[in-house]
Amino acid sequence: MTENKVFNLFEHTKSEKIKDLDFADFENFLNKIWENRPTDGFFYGNDTEKEKKSKGQRFFKLNYDGTITPRNYAGVVIYKDFSFNIFPKVFDNSNKEAELKNLFAENLLYWLSYIERFKFPKFESDQQKKDSDILDIFIWLFANYTLETLNSSPYQQYEEVTEETSAIKGKLEFGEYLKNIVKGLWHKPVCRYSSFEYDNIFNRVVKATCKMLLGITKSDMNRKALAEIVFLLEDVTDICATSADCDKIVLNPMFSQLKTIVEYCRLFLSSAVHATDSGKLSLFAFLIPMEKIYEEFLLGFIKKMEGYEKACRKEEKLDENGTYKIKKDIEIPNTCIIDAKYKIPVDKNPFSGDIYQMVTYSIRSNITDIILMYPEKDKEWQRNFIIKDEVSQKIISITAATVPFVKYSENTNLEKKLKSLIQKN
Repeated sequence: MTENKVFNLFEHTKSEKIKDLDFADFENFLNKIWENRPTDGFFYGNDTEKEKKSKGQRFFKLNYDGTITPRNYAGVVIYKDFSFNIFPKVFDNSNKEAELKNLFAENLLYWLSYIERFKFPKFESDQQKKDSDILDIFIWLFANYTLETLNSSPYQQYEEVTEETSAIKGKLEFGEYLKNIVKGLWHKPVCRYSSFEYDNIFNRVVKATCKMLLGITKSDMNRKALAEIVFLLEDVTDICATSADCDKIVLNPMFSQLKTIVEYCRLFLSSAVHATDSGKLSLFAFLIPMEKIYEEFLLGFIKKMEGYEKACRKEEKLDENGTYKIKKDIEIPNTCIIDAKYKIPVDKNPFSGDIYQMVTYSIRSNITDIILMYPEKDKEWQRNFIIKDEVSQKIISITAATVPFVKYSENTNLEKKLKSLIQKN
């Protein structure tokens, strides 16, 4: 896989003019990735209605002047001999490429450590963090968890098998057996029965995913883990798996820990379009919506704070018919509502639409303390608003503030600052 032309881009920031990029074919590739995205999985499960209805990709805006503008997704796109690294908008774009990758890797691991949906392994050294980009971090998470799970409990399941047998077992397939009788093979009945198989659809999909990732990862650490998984699954049939194969996997409730592996496989397989004649992928896009990471990080962080363990995400009907709904990012019962806004406000003022939304949340939920949390970009700030509801005569207190979402190496008091902000309200 050749990566001769590397572009470092930021969310919502226009790129330089990109020469020799086939924009029409590039858009077709992105459309396929968009169509294949797992809409019921972790990353895309909360797509907006506009995104769900959109038939065209929402990853990039392709401009008429030969430039592209990433939207609200960060990650990596490999398209033929082009490689695009998309970084979060909260990062300083003056940093060099190596510094950006290191900063992104360190922060991504930090954010994911608070997200409950991820089975989060520990990196063995700081050097491993520095040698990883966003894609390699997710490959490491997948490979480490999968290897540990398969080593402790290899997965077998009953699968229906139809074959010639020396004695009748299960159900006799008369049509096929008659063909054998005509051939003089009356002593070989053809039977259909259930067999407890190690060579099953789950293991085949996992093996195919690992083989694909072996051709993508740049990390020796990942190659070693992936190779070990492939070795464990040596007796499993090789298939060319797609994300649709993940839907065929039906797991026994006793093996709930394997659902995480299936979700990882679906995420990786939906990111690949096709392979070259050499068997290596030439088109691959691994993009994650940063709003989801931001929301989940804040929820996980708050739930780990003493006294706030009951913090949760909550959805309520706004009208009696349930046509319109309120989806609260974080609610601390009988205390406050916290809304995570992955935006960069101008002149330290929250967006008016955000204020209107929070007033609606307050009235509907009968909670008068509201916190709007924006990611900190340059400087920390906080604004307080008092709003009187003329109908109920209740006083609504709205606090809009930035939180230090990006953890720089010199910022050792990040947790303390965030806790202080939440506990004051």
